[in-house]
Amino acid sequence: MASYRSGQNGQLFINTTNPTNFKTIERIQPIRDWNISFSQSVIDTTCLASKDKTIYPGVRSFSGGGTLLYYELDADNDSDTTFGEIMKALISPAQEKGNDNPQGAFWGYRAESPPTMVRMKLRIYPGGTTDRDGTVDTDSENIEFYAYITGFQVTCSVGEIITGNFTFEGHGPVLGNTF
Repeated sequence: MASYRSGQNGQLFINTTNPTNFKTIERIQPIRDWNISFSQSVIDTTCLASKDKTIYPGVRSFSGGGTLLYYELDADNDSDTTFGEIMKALISPAQEKGNDNPQGAFWGYRAESPPTMVRMKLRIYPGGTTDRDGTVDTDSENIEFYAYITGFQVTCSVGEIITGNFTFEGHGPVLGNTF
């Protein structure tokens, strides 16, 4: 029998503190959706005397986004990164231990502080096989990469859950792909 997966089988992981350490990546929870799009530019190599168009592969790129939901799932949900924590990482100044001066934030708190790159993982897992700590059965499908968050929009509407829509641009090649 065929196995179908739906949006409820998706997860998003992000590391804003130390992108080079893959072990500190945390699941973002709750999330409504995520998306990713890949593109390949081409370089036209057609000459004046050519009868057919010829091309050469150019630069590859990818980008995407998603929607975070602003509510807590339950009281014992300590292992997941929440909307509030993402907001703090994006726009609040980072405080180093013993240092009263903010050293910038993920989005860039001061004019001289650049945005910070993050490590992200998009996952589709078989329903019912993921533990709270993020351990997943080997049948899960993952795409892992470095990216810069290029946009973040918070929406607060009457009768709706507060949402945070984000967009990202990929940096370099995809680090891992098990699709």
